[in-house]
Amino acid sequence: MGKKPRTQPCTVCGYPRKFVQMRRKLGKDNRVARWPEYEPCPNKDNPKFHPSAANLRDLTEEIHDPVLKETIERLQTDKKYPIGIQYQVNDKEDPLEEIAECLLHYEEKMGKLPVAIGINADDAGEFSEIDWETEGGEEVAIPIWNQPLTGNYGYILLITELK
Repeated sequence: MGKKPRTQPCTVCGYPRKFVQMRRKLGKDNRVARWPEYEPCPNKDNPKFHPSAANLRDLTEEIHDPVLKETIERLQTDKKYPIGIQYQVNDKEDPLEEIAECLLHYEEKMGKLPVAIGINADDAGEFSEIDWETEGGEEVAIPIWNQPLTGNYGYILLITELK
């Protein structure tokens, strides 16, 4: 068996990280697993070398995705973050088709209705609000927040508050 390399390039930026030690752990089958541990990359907090979501908050000009850039800029200026419960629906083409099941579950669980419904902007279509009849027979209009909340389709966020 050959010698282990004394350095390993960072998988993100390629910086040569120094070897620290060999780690080992005893498995359930009493076999020993061994793997090398290398020092953390010194560039991990630098957004020029490691473009992670946390590093890009202060560096929006480096973001190439225009929707993500617009979302970050809007959230930085508005300072309103939606908080709620996210539901995954089966109909990714038209998630509003399953809004009734989500609202029924939410109303049963929370004892109230959400302040807004958050879905992907493309999924809102011509709707700006949903009319809902409560258990007491009262009709309530729930607005639709059609901002790009997630990059994924097929999700509905029932918003409880804006912070």
